[in-house]
Amino acid sequence: MGCPIISCGAGTAVFWFNDDTSASLQAQEAELVRQPSRWVPLTYEYMVQDKEGLRSYRVYRASDGSTYQERLDGFDLHQIQIDNMSTRKHYLFHRGQWDEHPLRSQGDGQPRWALSRRAVTPVALDDPRVQAVARLGSNVSLYEFKAPSGAIGIFAPELNMLQIWGRYNRGAEGEIHQITRILLGEPTIAFEPPPGARVNVRSTPGGAGSISEMPSATRAREMRNLQSPR
Repeated sequence: MGCPIISCGAGTAVFWFNDDTSASLQAQEAELVRQPSRWVPLTYEYMVQDKEGLRSYRVYRASDGSTYQERLDGFDLHQIQIDNMSTRKHYLFHRGQWDEHPLRSQGDGQPRWALSRRAVTPVALDDPRVQAVARLGSNVSLYEFKAPSGAIGIFAPELNMLQIWGRYNRGAEGEIHQITRILLGEPTIAFEPPPGARVNVRSTPGGAGSISEMPSATRAREMRNLQSPR
């Protein structure tokens, strides 16, 4: 069974397991914390704090796994990133223009990741790091993972392993990610550029890609670097 690896982006993170199909799989299942087999639609806001200051984002996630992320603060030009699972297209709005890319492979597009119970610690709902999600009530459980590098992440399995809080050793002061607001339900936003927008069509793939295609921690770090909002 593979070791958990972390991939952080758009306020999310997941652990990937190379589940084998041997006779021991049933015993291994008891050691896993699973998530729903379908995407939970929701909208959330999160902040990133580091030596450069505070940045804030809003993310919409549809029941088909499509995501729409926009930057909310004024530290940079307005940014939007969209992964449309239905059309298999990735859109990026940056410096006043829209680009369209083929969406990187997503496998079957459904959530497949799990947490190892041996690698995580339950987090209480009154923990100050998770108050935005704690307001959803006792139907949400939370687990903390501490990586050998010192990075820490808190995840909610019932919300498809959504990362609620994270701390990373990036720079002298480190970096904090934290969800500040969350709302359950299907977003009404369109997962594409607005009507009439001029869109530059690119041939290079874009978007997050599939965690299940990551065979090593090195590839996971590459994905994190691609996804990390700046």
